Amino acid sequence: MLPHQVALWELPNFVKLLVGGYGCGKTHIGALRSIYDSFVNAPAPHLYVSP
Repeated sequence: MLPHQVALWELPNFVKLLVGGYGCGKTHIGALRSIYDSFVNAPAPHLYVSP
């Protein structure tokens, strides 16, 4: 992960936000976080929605 992605990953906040330009890895870190949250909260269904 890139340094700004690591900083986002380690935030203790409930709601996390990454604002960046084209190619900064927003989709990549969002997909990784979605997979991670699905694994951690295994019995509960998980949904990743993008506008």
